[in-house]
Amino acid sequence: MLETTIAIQKVEYPDDTSSHVNFDQPVQIRWPKVDGEAFHLCVGTEPGDWDITSANMGNRRQQLFDLSDLPAEVETVYVQLITLADDSTVGKIIELKR
Repeated sequence: MLETTIAIQKVEYPDDTSSHVNFDQPVQIRWPKVDGEAFHLCVGTEPGDWDITSANMGNRRQQLFDLSDLPAEVETVYVQLITLADDSTVGKIIELKR
């Protein structure tokens, strides 16, 4: 029986503004220090093109991604977090580089 060890890579938004990750290993995006009660997470292959996900996270403060099926020519994945409230805020875009 072949055993495989999978390491989950953790990225903290917005602190890790430009992180190098292995797209063949799961990536956990976390935002524990962001103020707010509800969040919307955007992830994509181009800034503003949220072709991986654009989803309401509710009050969750992390999301796990499997990026292993991205084409080899995709070198960077972009992440943006929106805080949902009466005065919603759009966070800065951070980069996850292969």
